[in-house]
Amino acid sequence: MWSGGCTKHSDCVRANGHVGRCKRGVPAEHEYEVECIIGEERRKQKGMCYLIKWKGWPEDDSTWEPASALGSCQEVLHRWQQQQEKKQQNEQMQAKRPASGQGSSADRLAAIERLERPPPRFVADFGGDEGRSAYERARAAWAQAAARA
Repeated sequence: MWSGGCTKHSDCVRANGHVGRCKRGVPAEHEYEVECIIGEERRKQKGMCYLIKWKGWPEDDSTWEPASALGSCQEVLHRWQQQQEKKQQNEQMQAKRPASGQGSSADRLAAIERLERPPPRFVADFGGDEGRSAYERARAAWAQAAARA
């Protein structure tokens, strides 16, 4: 159970250095229930600590608690870990996906040109047929043969 640390009043149950009025009471008189976890950080001496939002208390009264102090609220801790995993997966997906508008306008224009440009024509060198594709030459030969018949 958190016992507070305010130095303004001996019976204040808020953390030392808090902003606003003191909340007086004997810590044993209050039952503290975890509403949710709103942050986490790794500390050298205590290991992983979580920022706990207490049910019925304002967010200003949230406190950092070591993971070992959260033994009775494993469901809340599990929910927090799942949220963090989903958040991390979403961040990884966003990192893989290029943002719209990335790249210079010259890059975008070059990509559009590549899409709009017709495929290259392969021209074999057969004397007077320069600049004509094999398809065009075959079609001309077929037309000549049809004209003779």
